[in-house]
Amino acid sequence: LSLAVELVKRPAILLLDEPTSGLDSASAFGVMQRLKAMARAGHAIALTIHQPSSELWALFDNVLLLSGGHTVFYGKAAEIPSYLAAHGHACPPMYNPADFMLQLVNSDFPERYDAALVLKYGDSAERAAVVAKVAEAMAGSKKAPAGSSKVPSLSSFVASLAVMTRQVSANRCPRSAPS
Repeated sequence: LSLAVELVKRPAILLLDEPTSGLDSASAFGVMQRLKAMARAGHAIALTIHQPSSELWALFDNVLLLSGGHTVFYGKAAEIPSYLAAHGHACPPMYNPADFMLQLVNSDFPERYDAALVLKYGDSAERAAVVAKVAEAMAGSKKAPAGSSKVPSLSSFVASLAVMTRQVSANRCPRSAPS
């Protein structure tokens, strides 16, 4: 329901904290498929997630992997296996890439943990490319004219309220099945 509330507002950037937490695998996959469709339609979506299944992992475009607040990798999800392999960590066949990555950066898995991965990313060409892209984007951005900040309209609030009221009513008072 909280995700629906945010979607009705149509934010410029949708920030989600573990949107699949507590969901069964089919529901989690459905939520992620919908978010993927929204991203393809031009919505900016950023989310945190822990222990995604291989199915969910396949839906990710870009990944920011952190360890202790430090960046271990940022880039295309599909590039992580080759990046890790280049640093001596080939993901085993038929292994969930997300599980493998998390074991590499989590000291609770001493047989795979590699504290040096954080340092390796800091000196990598991948990081340099990201920094260059960010600098280019910042140089090209323009400030909005003074007084142009968008204030939500009353009609936007009323529309949001109507949608949420309808949704809550539908959840609390389900229609009976036809006889």
